[in-house]
Amino acid sequence: MPEVIITGEKVSFNGKAEVFIDDLSKLFRVNIRESGKINILEIFYRRGTRGIKVIRVPIPRGEIIHAIEVQECLAGNGVSPIDDR
Repeated sequence: MPEVIITGEKVSFNGKAEVFIDDLSKLFRVNIRESGKINILEIFYRRGTRGIKVIRVPIPRGEIIHAIEVQECLAGNGVSPIDDR
């Protein structure tokens, strides 16, 4: 199982980071989506003028509560979980 660390600015997969909040990137939506037998945490952001990017993190079975907490914490950064501006 890969190690995933989610902070208020980035997601790291086994030490490789993908930044969604910095001088060039703006977080605008966080969503939990059911995809078959697994749930996915989706973090949508814009990076400069390159359009919308999404980071998808699989949610292990029994960890949906933690995913909801992450969603709420990121929403606390001034972003609504359903804000699609």
